[in-house]
Amino acid sequence: MPEMFITSPPEEMFFDIGYIDGIIHVLAQPGKPVLDGARVG
Repeated sequence: MPEMFITSPPEEMFFDIGYIDGIIHVLAQPGKPVLDGARVG
């Protein structure tokens, strides 16, 4: 399945947000917690 990853500037967001199958997966950066499967709405 196609995967699209969008990276926001550090001053805006401290995580890389990956949209997979309509679900947002927050990809942990070094020293940051992991948040996976977060949903919008």
